[in-house]
Amino acid sequence: MQRVMGKGTGEAADLELLKTVRKAVPDTPLFVGSGATPATVRTLFEIADGAIVGTAVKRDGKLANPIDPARVERLVRAAS
Repeated sequence: MQRVMGKGTGEAADLELLKTVRKAVPDTPLFVGSGATPATVRTLFEIADGAIVGTAVKRDGKLANPIDPARVERLVRAAS
């Protein structure tokens, strides 16, 4: 498994780097390590096999907050 991530929690991954890694390891599962949001998840899934999600599903987008079911639902709906 390979993982590509942004510069920090919640920061978008570099799409060009993601594409480069995909080309280098086409048969290896590739996961995005940060930056998956309802606005970005479909684009990310055109390249990657999955995403590690944290702040995108937390209340107010804050890592220390509890999971917000409405945010989870929006993310899942956007990924479908």
